[in-house]
Order: sequence, then structure tokens, then C-alpha cells
Amino acid sequence: YHSLTTGLSLAWPLAKRVTFSGAASKDFTTTATDVSVNVTAISVSASLKPTFKLKVVLNTGVGYSISDFLGSRGAGRQDHAWSFNAGLNFPLSSKFSASISYAYSDNHSNIAFSKFARHTATFNLSARY
Repeated sequence: YHSLTTGLSLAWPLAKRVTFSGAASKDFTTTATDVSVNVTAISVSASLKPTFKLKVVLNTGVGYSISDFLGSRGAGRQDHAWSFNAGLNFPLSSKFSASISYAYSDNHSNIAFSKFARHTATFNLSARY
């Protein structure tokens, strides 16, 4: 197993309560099954802290990637995937917080069994000491 990854990310604090972020990455991986995958991905996200009495943080983002499966076992497979996510993060106290999020991803491939759509919902509780 070998992997080489490069990435670039930028964050732009547009205002005191709004931040935009962007990322681009290039990944090349060789697995034990002799399939190499060349992935190019980009994503854009935003974070908003409204002026509510509750200190809620709203997050949202979109992403797109192209994956080329190389070598004889890759069989010329190419996947195009896009994703969307949205979430809320809110403090419960000075040490505890909770978040809820939803993500959708849709993978299109030139190999029929590799096409899929995925919905993911997450609820998270965290503590900081």
C-alpha cells in the first residue's frame, strides 16, 4: 500500500460571523489488490454564526471529485462524485457541545455496480476538558 497526497486550503473570514473555506486535493493510491486510484477533489464550505441568544453555528458545504482507477484491475473505471452537507453545532455548557448534521453524496461511474447515492445523518455529543 502506497499513497501520495497533496492539498491546498484557504479560509476567508468575510465578516465577524461568516467564514468561507475552499480546498483542493490530489491523491494517488496503490492498494494491495494492485488497483491504483488517482483522485482529484475540490470543495467549498461556509460557516455562519448568527446573532441569536444561543451560540449556534451553521455549517454547509459542497464538493466534487473525479476518481480514475488505473491498471488492469481498474478496468478503465472512472467515478464522478458530488456531495452536499449541512449541520448545526451548539454549546450545551462551557465544556459540552452537541451537533447534528446531514450529508448527501452521489457517485456516478462508468461501471454500473459502482453507482450509488448515500444519505448520512449524524448526531454528536462532545466534551472538552
